[in-house]
Amino acid sequence: MVLSTKLDMLDIVKDYSYWAEEKREIISQIKESESLIYFRNQSVFNVLDYLIGKDQLDEDELHIFETAFIYIDKRIFQIENYLFNHFDDFAQFDELSATFNFMCDLEDFLFDFDMNDEDEERIRNHIMDIEDLLVDHKQIDNSNYEVIKEEMNLIIGTEDYIPIVTIFTQITENLNLI
Repeated sequence: MVLSTKLDMLDIVKDYSYWAEEKREIISQIKESESLIYFRNQSVFNVLDYLIGKDQLDEDELHIFETAFIYIDKRIFQIENYLFNHFDDFAQFDELSATFNFMCDLEDFLFDFDMNDEDEERIRNHIMDIEDLLVDHKQIDNSNYEVIKEEMNLIIGTEDYIPIVTIFTQITENLNLI
């Protein structure tokens, strides 16, 4: 098991290193612009930066690293997709960072929270509506934002729901990275 974990660690760290080099320009734009997108994902970047600097990862750290890498790869892919297909540059896209972040919150909620089919469909529809707003270069208005947040709260009810970015913030706090 230890050999497998060491091989897994080497593979994922190597994959991440290649990925980070390939995505260096967009990651730099996000970080240097002090975008809301960066602030939402800062703890994920911090955890990845910390763990990539370690000589060895235990199983928990490897799982955290993999989760962070998969998560941030998805977000960077989305940003690149919007930039390539709908925006002239990152600054233009960044003007809609609050709307993009809210869409990401909904996607995380859909993926992480166990809900019934009807609620899942409503959340999916909200995500598609927000995607349309982004494509049309429009912000979500406050009233729609509030309605969707209230729906989320009703779906959550008395259940516990901690968004993944909050979990990474807790990890950064536990590792004293902030």
